[in-house]
Amino acid sequence: MTFSIKVKTILLFTSLLFIASACSKAFYETHPDIFKRYMSLPEPKALAVAEEWNGGYAYGYGYRAQNLQEAKERAMLECKTRRQLYQLETECKIYMINDEIVQEK
Repeated sequence: MTFSIKVKTILLFTSLLFIASACSKAFYETHPDIFKRYMSLPEPKALAVAEEWNGGYAYGYGYRAQNLQEAKERAMLECKTRRQLYQLETECKIYMINDEIVQEK
């Protein structure tokens, strides 16, 4: 019985370490394919993201817009659409504007 409790404790601890390490990385590190695609898009552009503690995420690109405000609105709309589809609780936030990260964890 003690062995079973120790094994469960070790498994729980290992799971928490995995979650903590995933949460401590920036979005561009955990999702390099999305980041690479975004970086190839023309300006003005914006990237919106919503990340859950369990690894769930949604994102949206806004580009080829008349101005930066329009790019941000498009990115937020696309992110919110995916967020609802994936049933995420976390709100979308602008993560990048053009080539600059504006929101860190």
